Amino acid sequence: MNPNHYFSRCAGWTTLKNCIVVSDPNRPRMITMDRWGEVVFMAADGHHTIEQFVEYMGKQYPQGEPAGLREQIYGMIDALVSDGIVAVHDLPKTLPLYYAVDRFSIPKETVRDLMEADGLIKPGHMGTTGQPEPRDP
Repeated sequence: MNPNHYFSRCAGWTTLKNCIVVSDPNRPRMITMDRWGEVVFMAADGHHTIEQFVEYMGKQYPQGEPAGLREQIYGMIDALVSDGIVAVHDLPKTLPLYYAVDRFSIPKETVRDLMEADGLIKPGHMGTTGQPEPRDP
């Protein structure tokens, strides 16, 4: 993993009973994570590198960065990338509103319009659950 890469969320999310719940962008399922996964997912803001996140997390420990922390973070980022809910990239990028904030904190029509404009869903269509339906590949 390149520590100089940026990482960003690429899936909608909400909270349920104080837990982060992510809408899988590729399958009809919801993804839950342990607290560590939630921390990494929410830190994936597109404006910080993996190295910056590792350094930040290392500073949270009064005795210094614990052995294996870097590898644990890399492993979690790899897992979230494999799940398709986090992406890594060379340059910083701004998250679209529908990934930046809780999915249900903005009107579903706004989510639909923004996702249509970005080419992520079919124009004028929301899924039967009120969630955007993905575009055909």
